[in-house]
Amino acid sequence: MFFKRLPPATSVTTLITIIVIFFMAMGPLNKAAAQNGQVVWTDVVRMDATQADSESGSMGLAILRVTADMKLTYKILVQKIDDGDMLTNAHIHYGAPGQNGTPFILMAAGVQNLGKNITIQLTQSQFNELVNGTQPIYINVHSHDYAGDSIRGQIR
Repeated sequence: MFFKRLPPATSVTTLITIIVIFFMAMGPLNKAAAQNGQVVWTDVVRMDATQADSESGSMGLAILRVTADMKLTYKILVQKIDDGDMLTNAHIHYGAPGQNGTPFILMAAGVQNLGKNITIQLTQSQFNELVNGTQPIYINVHSHDYAGDSIRGQIR
């Protein structure tokens, strides 16, 4: 179970191409989600070390989709992981840019759940916060070397 690394993005065009490929990769999950519940919220979140106030050289994307039946389908992809470092988990936290906050959704526990299409059942409270909430929230990816913050991306 190795974590898949993306090729280095060397230009905006390359990054856009990578995003399109990610959406294409999630296509079958999107169709399944639409069958089980109408898609009510989506987002693509860019994550990097500067948002995390970290010295990690990593960067990544999180693709998020919530359906009316309160399921969150996501994929978290990270590239440029420091040599010898390993990603450990990811969460969605409450918090404005530059501020740390309380996690309220566990997204990926363990490296085996990063880089894959994952669907989880949300509670009513989690669903309401993602779809209708107004508080600032962010995705935080943790690693062995950067347990507090490896990379981070602001959702709102």
